[in-house]
Amino acid sequence: MTPKQQKLLEKADQTLQAAQVLREQGFFDSATSRGYYGMFYIATAFLEGEKLSYSRHSAVIASFGQNFARPKRVPIEFHRYLIDAQNIRLKADYDVISCPVASERV
Repeated sequence: MTPKQQKLLEKADQTLQAAQVLREQGFFDSATSRGYYGMFYIATAFLEGEKLSYSRHSAVIASFGQNFARPKRVPIEFHRYLIDAQNIRLKADYDVISCPVASERV
């Protein structure tokens, strides 16, 4: 594992812990965003191991699918979870939804 991968995984762990705390405190939109970013950092760490780097989230997600899910190096569901998490994060960041719906999505 490269030092950059290690830092990304540490960042992912911290971000996912923050998501849990935010959810427990009722900050569902922020929890959703942190949850997605935790997953994003993990996917980025996988790609870093292949010497792949992208500036756009959509490129990271597509490359993760192409290089890890499609060849079954990880369960294909992981790619779907990442896609779904990004869509939910975008809704949480830019749409106004009710607390019960937000809680269910987190």
